[in-house]
Amino acid sequence: MLLVFWRVLIGIAAIGALTSGPGAKAEPSSVGMLACTAVAAPSAGKGLGGWQLSCSFQQEGSTTVQHYAGAISGIDRGSPMAGAKALLVWNVLAATAPRKRIDLVGVYKATQDAALPPQALTGGRDETIILQPVSDSQANVAPFVQQLQLELPRA
Repeated sequence: MLLVFWRVLIGIAAIGALTSGPGAKAEPSSVGMLACTAVAAPSAGKGLGGWQLSCSFQQEGSTTVQHYAGAISGIDRGSPMAGAKALLVWNVLAATAPRKRIDLVGVYKATQDAALPPQALTGGRDETIILQPVSDSQANVAPFVQQLQLELPRA
């Protein structure tokens, strides 16, 4: 009889655990810094959305620098990107526990999620990377970017 009681009690506890709401979300953790130089694409001139990127990513705890190419396809009209080049700098955050080597390839889009830093971009291959603009420099135009795509540079 006592054995049946414990089995029922364990079953009720297991059902309660399975049917309860999701647990608290873990805070995104910092995994490095992404710095990009943007230049006007030859075909698009200096029009909005016509910027090509050359980027480097320094992962925390590593001396290796990863290089990426990319493009910006959405920029706020209030952006100060009037010159031939622009600087973009982001803190890179991971929504899930970071792997040994972070891969930033993918599309990133602006989000209005209140749980994320303001002006953040989210994306990557598995949608778990958050790019938070560094606000230390007035020359940084990263806060104005609405969408960007990163890829491995062509050899």
